[in-house]
Amino acid sequence: SSLLRIRETERVLRVCAQAFGIAFTLTFFVPYCPSRWVVLFGTILVPLSLIVEKQLFFSLVSHLHSRGYGLQNVLIYGAGFTGRRVFSALVSSPKVGLNPVAVIDDNASLAGRRVFQYGYRHERWAPVVQGPLTPLLMQKWGASLVVVGIPSLPKSRLDEIARSAFDSGAKVAFVPQLSFEADTQTNYAVFDGVLIASLA
Repeated sequence: SSLLRIRETERVLRVCAQAFGIAFTLTFFVPYCPSRWVVLFGTILVPLSLIVEKQLFFSLVSHLHSRGYGLQNVLIYGAGFTGRRVFSALVSSPKVGLNPVAVIDDNASLAGRRVFQYGYRHERWAPVVQGPLTPLLMQKWGASLVVVGIPSLPKSRLDEIARSAFDSGAKVAFVPQLSFEADTQTNYAVFDGVLIASLA
């Protein structure tokens, strides 16, 4: 029912329709060709089988995630606009296997509040916990990944967060600024629009 799954289904139907148009046209020009009924049934069965397969796979992944298999607990740093969008994106993409358990923010006035998923129904939410990020906090929430949702965060502060996460054996991903200077001790790599940080 998600927008991404609707688009995937639309692509499957579009490609099958295009393939049917090409194959059906070829039956008039190629002397030795399968029956046009075979082409028609294939055009109906192939997308139907793919849609059923996708639904079964999605149900299986959701069932495994509900039992805790294949899930990675995530802490989101920043309860502002970007942090909330990151939370909503992770919650709306269960196949990724990233489970946001809490949102960290240095603003003490935000502690105790909740960050809700964008949408008409606020089905998922996460508590806002006062920072700073520490290995003890990482251990408490069982998180193995920290996503920094503050693009304007100073690089020195970002390095502090990365060090705290690395001390807990966790990884760090963050929404990148438009520009930043390379660090001599921390390596950064771009992956799917976010930066993954690791020790040099």
